[in-house]
Amino acid sequence: MDTHSHHNPQLEAFLKDAPVFIQQWWLDAVAPGQWSYAIVRKGDEIVAAMPYLLKSKFGINKIASAPRTSYLGPWFKKSTAKYAYQLKHQKDLMNALINELPRHSVFQQNFHPGIVNWLPLSWRGFEQTTRYTYQMDWCSDPEEAWKKCTESVKTDVRKAEKRLTLEEGDDFETVLELHKLTCRRQGFELAHNAVEMRRIHQACLAQKCSRCLIARDAENRPHCAIYLIWDESKMYYYFAGADPELRNSGANAFLVWNAIRKAFEMKKSFDFLGSMVEPIERFFRAFGGTQVPYFRITRYSSKWMKTVHVLLDRL
Repeated sequence: MDTHSHHNPQLEAFLKDAPVFIQQWWLDAVAPGQWSYAIVRKGDEIVAAMPYLLKSKFGINKIASAPRTSYLGPWFKKSTAKYAYQLKHQKDLMNALINELPRHSVFQQNFHPGIVNWLPLSWRGFEQTTRYTYQMDWCSDPEEAWKKCTESVKTDVRKAEKRLTLEEGDDFETVLELHKLTCRRQGFELAHNAVEMRRIHQACLAQKCSRCLIARDAENRPHCAIYLIWDESKMYYYFAGADPELRNSGANAFLVWNAIRKAFEMKKSFDFLGSMVEPIERFFRAFGGTQVPYFRITRYSSKWMKTVHVLLDRL
């Protein structure tokens, strides 16, 4: 059992089917030089791994998620054992991973939706808050997915199809500029640091796992743009932006629907990456996906530390 903060080919192979957000190259892009993994081995074989960042503020150590990263959490070797034995193995491996973490007073991560059994963590003093995303399971016929969309989505898509064209490529700067406009409309300057976002984009280009979708009108004005990333099994709606003066064209729904179609063409499911913000949740829900829970896992060394952590987060 050990930890790593440098690229490990064996770990890369172990994580091949894991969510993109817990891959080594992704952590390099979002938090260069700051990440590590707790790793559990059986003999020479890796059987469990969990990425983390160790942050320190005013002398308080915190195991945290990576910035601009929707999910982290552990990844286990796939098992064909009986279900009861699988649960036992998960408990043993989860305990071993927790034991491998460095000393800390605060733990806080959003685990990926594949982690449905957090019971071993409960026994170790962790707590969880349930959060939600929406996912569209892959199907060979997009028309079956179309039937699940609400009439408002269908109306917007049809309206956009009459006046907008779909541009698919790597025009990241347009996505970023529209994202800035959306942030300003909502009252804050920029949700994502531009330099860091460009670094993420370059990493995704190197891995050939991203695409920009842009909706343009006859005058070549971009109405809306979304940035997609994917891994072995899922495509993710990573971030988006729209021109506030052109928001009524149906472009957002048009792009999301085309993103879902693209995911299905690639035989991947589609993950909206959730939102607990009511208007955003309402928009995501309208595409007819399945509501999928995921867990925010936390632990504090004491009740006093919980209060201190909340105060420090405000500084």
